Amino acid sequence: MDAAATADASLATNDVALDSPVSTTNDGAADGPATKVDQSGDYSGTYNFTTGEGEKTNIALDSSKKSYSYTGADGQQKTGAYTVDKDGYRIKLMLDESPAFFVFSNGKLVRLRDNVNFDIASPVSGDNYERDGGPVQGRAPELGSPIPTN
Repeated sequence: MDAAATADASLATNDVALDSPVSTTNDGAADGPATKVDQSGDYSGTYNFTTGEGEKTNIALDSSKKSYSYTGADGQQKTGAYTVDKDGYRIKLMLDESPAFFVFSNGKLVRLRDNVNFDIASPVSGDNYERDGGPVQGRAPELGSPIPTN
């Protein structure tokens, strides 16, 4: 089996491999690489997302309890415990009957469109949730990052 076939075989059934960055849905700019959850500092807080149609959703994370509270555009609230995937990047929580996956990238919480395998070079795309009170800064910003340094 060649290297490409081996890599394809290693992906889980629901995982999707990305070859290049994809634009985000709310600002059109490609995100930077993902940050491991344990390198994200204290990421507790409320994160908000507004669609192009003005629908708002938010998620509150408590990093010490590994719990979340998610409010959908319909106002329905869901709460529970989240898990960090074995790759160390993805946060998984259950919304309705299916899981939702989030990662940190350049100080934002990004809801992924697909469950994607991650490593240090993986591009991130999805819905950018902005944190109340400013971005998460657990480590130095990536070069070219929009994170303010003041």
